[in-house]
Amino acid sequence: MKIAIHPVKGYYSDRWIPYCESRGIDYKLVDCYRSDILEQLSDCDGLMWHFSHASARASKFAKQLLYSVEASGKKVYPDFNTVWHFDDKVGQKYLMEAMDLPAPHAHVFYSKEDAQKWASGTTWPKVFKLRNGSSADNVKLVKSRRQARKLIRREAAR
Repeated sequence: MKIAIHPVKGYYSDRWIPYCESRGIDYKLVDCYRSDILEQLSDCDGLMWHFSHASARASKFAKQLLYSVEASGKKVYPDFNTVWHFDDKVGQKYLMEAMDLPAPHAHVFYSKEDAQKWASGTTWPKVFKLRNGSSADNVKLVKSRRQARKLIRREAAR
């Protein structure tokens, strides 16, 4: 067995590498940001990559890469089932509803018109969240319909 590790200073790979070395586990370092990553993995049985959700670069493709590697028959960490909904409030909303888990009622809008219509008929204040973001990133307390309409227009223009 051989494990591929994408090293990231200050993250889990700082522990994975010494763990493998101390137990004689065969590993090699790979670069998930290179176009030939699948070739790099050709002699490996799995890939370990703790990517940062705060990294715009990683968030553009990390889930897709991990899914693709997993689909090829290799083990990955994190795997698709534990990462697909990470930092994705829309995915989390649907997952919690599907599993009938307790959660605040949430609305998702796929058009500016639907969002504006909802904003015209609801009570205030409300918490607005964009799809991605952790801690308080992309979260805003909206106190009025006017403020909501402004935010909706701004997000729809993106």
